[in-house]
Amino acid sequence: MRIYRMDPPGDCHWVTPVDPADNDRLEYDSAPLAEQWSPIEMQLVDGKGYQRMTSFPWHLNRLLMLRDDAIGALGPVLADYGELLPLDCPGMELNVFRNLVTADVLDEENSAIKYFEPEHELWEVNSYAFRADRLDGLMIFRTTSWPDGPLLFTDPMIDEFERTGLGHLDFFALWDPEHGPYQRAAEGELIEQDRRI
Repeated sequence: MRIYRMDPPGDCHWVTPVDPADNDRLEYDSAPLAEQWSPIEMQLVDGKGYQRMTSFPWHLNRLLMLRDDAIGALGPVLADYGELLPLDCPGMELNVFRNLVTADVLDEENSAIKYFEPEHELWEVNSYAFRADRLDGLMIFRTTSWPDGPLLFTDPMIDEFERTGLGHLDFFALWDPEHGPYQRAAEGELIEQDRRI
């Protein structure tokens, strides 16, 4: 089972809260928020490098944004793994997917990790290793040892993205049980095992 993280193609639209303080409301929390949620006001990032409209506007790699058709196409699949919360963004229907599935699958001993010291709190993972025997059934998740890290995906979930015919996202291969961690010469480099929708 191959594990991926998502990244945007470099020319796609980004979204961000109008009030930067609202970024705190988007931060990861394992508790559901749907019952007390009120939509956050969002805006498209204005810049000539971000002109291609996508069904998945970019914000952060730990939050999946879905607009218009993507909400209906993927919402029922994603509902088993978290919640879709409405956002207020001019010119589009926009939701944020908050993943509520965490799994104790990161093999810290065999990963290349930076920690905050002296608390030994995980700060950054430069190379991932996973416990293969704990991955069954996972499609979209976070690791319990780094719950505010990026969303992680397996091939069955990316297959669901592809079935919609919507884009654009890059899924960067991080690890598989046969090959181990995938290395890249440069940040953002695509390799054969990556997937693009």
